Amino acid sequence: MTLLKPNDILIIGPNAASQTTLFFDDFRAHNVNRAYKKSHSIGGKGQNCALACHKFGFTKKVTLLQTVGGETGQYVGNVLRQKDIHHVNILDASTGFMTELIEPTSLITEAECADFESNARQLITNGGDIMKMIAICGSCPNGMTSRTLATIASLKPPSTLLYVDAVKDIELILETRKVDIIKINTEEFSQIVNQLKLGRIVVSDRRTDELNVREFPQLAHELMDHYGISMVAVTNGPKRAFMFQRGSPVYHTFKIPDLVAVLQRMYFTNLNLFIEKHVENCLPPTITLEHRQKMLEWESENEVCLERMRKLQRDTRMSSDGHPGRPGGDMVPHPSSQLGSALSPHAKGNGLNGSARNDSARQLDDMTSKPPIQLLLNPLGAGDTTNGVFICEYLQSRDPLRAFAMGLAAATASCLVTDFTGYYDVNIMYKVFDGIQVEKHSLHQ
Repeated sequence: MTLLKPNDILIIGPNAASQTTLFFDDFRAHNVNRAYKKSHSIGGKGQNCALACHKFGFTKKVTLLQTVGGETGQYVGNVLRQKDIHHVNILDASTGFMTELIEPTSLITEAECADFESNARQLITNGGDIMKMIAICGSCPNGMTSRTLATIASLKPPSTLLYVDAVKDIELILETRKVDIIKINTEEFSQIVNQLKLGRIVVSDRRTDELNVREFPQLAHELMDHYGISMVAVTNGPKRAFMFQRGSPVYHTFKIPDLVAVLQRMYFTNLNLFIEKHVENCLPPTITLEHRQKMLEWESENEVCLERMRKLQRDTRMSSDGHPGRPGGDMVPHPSSQLGSALSPHAKGNGLNGSARNDSARQLDDMTSKPPIQLLLNPLGAGDTTNGVFICEYLQSRDPLRAFAMGLAAATASCLVTDFTGYYDVNIMYKVFDGIQVEKHSLHQ
């Protein structure tokens, strides 16, 4: 029998999937809708987390335990093999909100659940000093219950951290008192608090976006104290995120910068080409990202504008993905090169080849007089991307604030990649990271 040994990070991702994305010019309810494009990728929280780790430069440090079967399972395995991600398979015979349609899957048998648990036990036992983090990502497929995941959580060695993304019926996992870090969104946080009957009921109404965030600090600390959790990280899409640490008299909020403003600063005169290449269609007005004049005021003087354009021209030969000393070099071409989307100002056919205009102020006026920019965004898998980068950066720096901010930045950048999940442009990630505002708040204010 082959001895199973994990890498630094063991991701438990029981719910693997083959994901199909259809693109429509205009989706109309109660009508026939024909897609103009279709893409295929792998899905699942654990799988997307592994892909985000791969993109961050941690390919050789991740082991993924998943359940797969049939032709679909073979496809998922092939994609992971191409990216050199170590995986252990358990074979099985106009609102702006993302909608997912999930096909039925085969029932996981008791024997297969036992096999999954046995492989996890062997990986954890053989991890020794190598394994630094176990990440349980995603809920269970049909036939498997959270009791299996709770059993796996209970095996965590004292020297290893346990990271848990939102899991259905999470109480069994929390009762092991082995969880160190939990990452959830605001809606999931509300559900967990209500499910566990902690504090008062938190209202979460996505239609009105009314979130009783004032209660979050008290409830987060009650959750941590009750289950021995060290950190609770709460995301809220592009809005403020929260981090709470057990025993700390303060908590932190993270304000994510406007994505269009980030792109304007990165691409400057080349932003229109970025939009033409990358934005194929518009999502509903509720997520329209408008030009903001105030974001361009810092560029108002001609000499500043000209110098920035000259610098961009000098940099056109530089690599678009990764910086010296930064993780993120891909072993395979970035999906943007396959899609033809301009995730970099230096993408093919998208460089700054012309000379800078003398009247740069007039160019700024021209940019801000155009209609609001509408980006085609794909929020699917953004939370999983947060997981992967959060984990990797935390193991590197042991700085939870930096790690969470980096995860949020990667998640924001990943929304620009519409054909895949778990992918992001490293340059954009770092620019978003630079713009994130972290604020400290007293628990008793």
